[in-house]
Amino acid sequence: MRLFDLARGPGETRDLAQALPETVAALERALVGWEAQLIAPRWRTADVWRREQVEIHSAD
Repeated sequence: MRLFDLARGPGETRDLAQALPETVAALERALVGWEAQLIAPRWRTADVWRREQVEIHSAD
């Protein structure tokens, strides 16, 4: 996951993820918690949707 301070760097040129690992971990937990509350889209199988979510969130 990448982390940017858009107020200070709107061009997203400085990734702060390594400098703020606790913040990244908290955001990832919040995202996973939120996604767990969602229902899988009806137009794709749940397995495909979950696989795509993993790919989205693990992309650099």
